[in-house]
Amino acid sequence: SKNLKAVIVKGTDPLPEAKDMDRAWEVIEEMSKISLRYTSLRHWGTGYLGYDVGARLSSEPVKNWQEEWHDEESYSAYHFERYWTKRFWGDFGCPLTCLKLAVIRSGPYKGAITDNPDYENQAYLGTNLGVFSAEGNIYLTALIDDLGLCGIQCGNLLGFTAELYQRGILTGEDLGGLDLKWGDVDVFAKLVKMIVERKGIGDVLAEGTYRAALKISKMKGVDALKYAVVSKGIGIGAHGVRSGLDYPHHETYVCSVQGGDHTSPAYMPLEDPISEFSVALFDSGVFCWFNFFNKESKDLVWDLFDVVTGWKITPEEWYGASARRIIHIQRVLLLVGGPDISWNPNVHDDLPPRWYEPLRAGPHAGEAVDKKALEYAKRKYYETVGWDENGIPKPEELKRLGLEDLNKKAEELRKRVG
Repeated sequence: SKNLKAVIVKGTDPLPEAKDMDRAWEVIEEMSKISLRYTSLRHWGTGYLGYDVGARLSSEPVKNWQEEWHDEESYSAYHFERYWTKRFWGDFGCPLTCLKLAVIRSGPYKGAITDNPDYENQAYLGTNLGVFSAEGNIYLTALIDDLGLCGIQCGNLLGFTAELYQRGILTGEDLGGLDLKWGDVDVFAKLVKMIVERKGIGDVLAEGTYRAALKISKMKGVDALKYAVVSKGIGIGAHGVRSGLDYPHHETYVCSVQGGDHTSPAYMPLEDPISEFSVALFDSGVFCWFNFFNKESKDLVWDLFDVVTGWKITPEEWYGASARRIIHIQRVLLLVGGPDISWNPNVHDDLPPRWYEPLRAGPHAGEAVDKKALEYAKRKYYETVGWDENGIPKPEELKRLGLEDLNKKAEELRKRVG
């Protein structure tokens, strides 16, 4: 409303020197040697997962998560590689350099240029829409990037809309004459432009999957939310739970302090490199996670903090206090919500209805989320991180961490939730 696009903060004083630059280079060298072992990530980036997560793990969104398995070799990294004009691209000094640059030089999508695409965009702007061609996925990813949208959230929304059309809940008339069939790259691109311009149904869809589902439910007199694969209003990352082979656990999205965000996974043990307690460490240090998602390199983080800043942070201090402050603040703010939405953990600490349906195809057909297993994992997580039986940080935990002000807001939540 204020036409504010960005806030620029510029320092004027010189940066402080590293405490021990010689030792810093030694630590960086150790980390680099570890990272260079991960040849698949270095060679392909996360782009090799577009085929692998579906075919091997049965946990990739296909047609709005109606399936999670596919064996489409046309979607392998070899087909994407043909469009890469630059590879081993990364920030200065990065040992992984996992970013790739894709360009389409001929055909109907000539001129499309984007990074990789990475796995999340391969999934949500590809398999989730029934698109199994590298060209189509590169084009949609480039379009989304150019329009300033999130590939995960927009792809989640497009898949949701396509399923409503598949089921006859939304009609061609509702969609402004679009025949929104799975796999039709050009029609999905038209719908994206309608969303950006808020034209026709695009005005409803521009609210995002969750709010659009609420509005469409009223418009059509159906429960559209059961087709929305979201957690606390956020489209879930492109890693399923049903097969049990991918990294998310039952509690991963349910208890995440960022809803359906796959980059903030609630995960036990809390010290695991993939846990949101560890992710908060990497984010606070402004580190790239991919160089630390293994125990060897993660154990070097403490040395890195010391030799660069002089801060002698210990694992006990981080996981026992600092990380907990971050996570508890985020949890309370998440549940408080905003002007039109708030969350009750007794209701909303749950997985999407879709994931209670059994997988229908592939080697893990028939598998689904077990409600009892989810409840057990959720309760165990609450207990481990210091939340009460309703998933709200305990008063004594907040007092121990010096978060008395936060406890006032948490007390409002306790009264509201009961």
